[in-house]
Amino acid sequence: MWKLRSELLSLLQIASLLIFILYLHGPASAQTGSSLPTFSDSTLSVPRIDVEGYGSLELKLQLTDPDNLTFKLLSAETTSSTLTPGATYSLQSGILNIPLARADSEFYSLQLALQPGDLFTVMKAEQTIAGTLQAAPQYRVATDAT
Repeated sequence: MWKLRSELLSLLQIASLLIFILYLHGPASAQTGSSLPTFSDSTLSVPRIDVEGYGSLELKLQLTDPDNLTFKLLSAETTSSTLTPGATYSLQSGILNIPLARADSEFYSLQLALQPGDLFTVMKAEQTIAGTLQAAPQYRVATDAT
């Protein structure tokens, strides 16, 4: 039992360290071609998304209705295919899935649904664990055998 707890602790520490490192280096990565979607100044930017039939695109969406979390598609331009896609889009469902987006120092997982008029409405927004890290987390493992 203790060995399993020890292995889980090691995995959690490694995962936390990797997330923390990504968090610390986020601004530097954004300047060097990061594909991490970001929200700033009412604009959601997705540096690369692959859409079947359209190729690799960079999306910019403007928040037009904060009460209903509705975005208008500002641009969809061809972008470098050397970036890792930061989102996926299903032509069948009309769902834009963004597993990790940064807004200031917080991180979110988003799902947006395409509406008529090149609008996207947020259907799901969850703060991710990366968004709650302020420093490397400390874990305490119980030493009893229960």
